[in-house]
Amino acid sequence: MEREAAKPRTREEETLALAEVAEDFKRIQLINNRMMGATMSAAAPDYGSIAGTTGEIRKRAIRIRKNLQLPNVDAEEAAKESEHKRAQDAAQMKAALLSLDTCIMSFIQNPIFRNPDVIDVEQAAKARRDLERIIGRSHLISKDAEKLRKSPEKPR
Repeated sequence: MEREAAKPRTREEETLALAEVAEDFKRIQLINNRMMGATMSAAAPDYGSIAGTTGEIRKRAIRIRKNLQLPNVDAEEAAKESEHKRAQDAAQMKAALLSLDTCIMSFIQNPIFRNPDVIDVEQAAKARRDLERIIGRSHLISKDAEKLRKSPEKPR
């Protein structure tokens, strides 16, 4: 697989990859904004919707990672920086979603997307770390949302 990934892309493959990145980049922002708007204003979040939306965010972030071919980063370092506390109620779920939103905003506002003709290695590495955080957090939030959906919250 590594050899396959290292092979240069044809012009058609590169065009397809860039089109997918553009689509995924827009779609992640759109669905994240909708999810945040619906969840933050609701007293009781729709955990099923959150699970589905964060699952889609993760899927698209993985495809962006594949298509952009950003520099590798230390996975353990990225995981440490994105420690996740399991969401056990609505308030904790909202906090987890705000954390994911922060990662998404950091990624989409990265300068490498404003001027793609200039390669800044530090910013590319930051984009990769943000992407890894988005992938990891969206997966964990989706799992938490599924658990909360299946078991009603108990008052404390």
